[in-house]
Amino acid sequence: MAESRSVIRETSSVGDAAVDGLFGGLVAGVLMAIFLILAGLTLGAGPGVTMRHFDAAAGTSPLLGGVLHLAVSCVYGLTFGILYRLVAKRVPGWLAGLIYGTILFLAARTLLLPAADSILMEIPFWQFGVGHLIYGLVLGVITDR
Repeated sequence: MAESRSVIRETSSVGDAAVDGLFGGLVAGVLMAIFLILAGLTLGAGPGVTMRHFDAAAGTSPLLGGVLHLAVSCVYGLTFGILYRLVAKRVPGWLAGLIYGTILFLAARTLLLPAADSILMEIPFWQFGVGHLIYGLVLGVITDR
């Protein structure tokens, strides 16, 4: 008598990819914020000062700035999760994430933030850039499973 083995095949839907990206974006956003706060401290800016930059309305509320940063991180993470599943799964997640983080950084720094006259432009170029690389790397690693 022949033994039969069942093979469990893991498939993920676009919805699963979106949720993975959303979760990855949240974790990556928290780690990016921690880096930005620590880097800010080395430059003499307290955590509240750093997080206030993310308050799009008036730039006065560190709490609102932190919440908005995490919300944007989640949306970008969700977008990455879907794109990675549909298009880029041919490359390692960490690499796709680094590329994505770099694209987000360049788009923000050269197009979006100057057009909006955002106070995020006050964050030093290197600090904002490294923060986005951390975000992309963590997002890519978490999403690639």
